[in-house]
Amino acid sequence: MESLGIGLDEQAAKIHDEWELSSQKGTELHEHLETQAYHVGFITNPFDGKDYTVRNKPLPPENYDNISTTEFLMNLEDGVYTELLLFADEYQIAGLADEVFIETKRKKRYIDIGDHKFTKKKPKDDSRNGTCLYPIDHMTDCTYTKYKLQTNLYAYWLSLLGYIPRNIGIYHYTDYDISTKNVITFPFLNTECKSMLDSYLENILQEK
Repeated sequence: MESLGIGLDEQAAKIHDEWELSSQKGTELHEHLETQAYHVGFITNPFDGKDYTVRNKPLPPENYDNISTTEFLMNLEDGVYTELLLFADEYQIAGLADEVFIETKRKKRYIDIGDHKFTKKKPKDDSRNGTCLYPIDHMTDCTYTKYKLQTNLYAYWLSLLGYIPRNIGIYHYTDYDISTKNVITFPFLNTECKSMLDSYLENILQEK
């Protein structure tokens, strides 16, 4: 039993080291891509092939409150924002979107959401782990679904501010190789995002 315990400890340590290395490499590549974007001054939108001017990250006004911050996000310039902090006041939840493209056409403000993912294998819709919990129990419980929901939440939060989600997806890179960029697109899951966030808010309120 002793040797089995040592083996498990060694295996756990190996997995932990792999996760740490993976996280470090992912962070470094995110920073490299962001630095490169600011240096060049534009990012080519993989969804429509157009070059979008890189905009500086918006900063909340001094002595801001939730309302003023929301209004600030509503007035973003056309272009692309990297590592943009997005949130939904109603749900008290936030996240960082890797790339948010904004384009105004005939007074309608469209958004494209893209997120960098560095994994060994291309994520696929996999049903081996069953389904997610209610209210999204019609969706498979896998990494592919988690990526789909993550990027959709960013789009949903912006839709609450009047933006129209147009393209949503991730950029997958194999073995941290930028040249292997593969764009995977998702449909806009408006109903799922609302149901999931409403359920989250309800659970939070019940705990108080």
